[in-house]
Amino acid sequence: MRCEYGHVPLLDEQKSLLESIDFPMESKEPSRRKWNERYDKLAGFWKEHGHFLVNRRENLSIHLWVTRQREIYKRSSGREELLSKSRIYLLNRIGFPWTSDRLDKEWQMRYDELVQFLEEHGHFPESLSEHPKLYAWVKRQRARYKGIGASDISEHQIEQLEKIGFRWSLYRSD
Repeated sequence: MRCEYGHVPLLDEQKSLLESIDFPMESKEPSRRKWNERYDKLAGFWKEHGHFLVNRRENLSIHLWVTRQREIYKRSSGREELLSKSRIYLLNRIGFPWTSDRLDKEWQMRYDELVQFLEEHGHFPESLSEHPKLYAWVKRQRARYKGIGASDISEHQIEQLEKIGFRWSLYRSD
């Protein structure tokens, strides 16, 4: 029977000889070091910003690492071979959220921006030139309400928008 050391196949007797001289068959040290480095970067990010919403454009490696930790945790369902108890403990210790609420937080930030715009101007953004990002967000909310787009709008979001007089159509139906 064969096993592998790195990418080199070994016979059982070769493996036994190597083990007899305490030769390390699997070196997990580089991956452990890399994981710890990324963890330290994430912990530093959290200390600096107070959240775990790592911007993909500003820090791609940590953003992808965070996403990967969540995926592994979700798939592991408590099986230690996918994500060790010590790693789960370390992430829990800094308050790492195992699910992302990024979309909800971003929606709320844009909603707050809309409320501020409404207070300052007395109306919602009416053109792309007036406030491009907010105008595009308003259009997206109308599309989501109509069931167009990647995700439906939640009842809570509908209530929040209607509370400030948001119209779902630009055209009056009276």
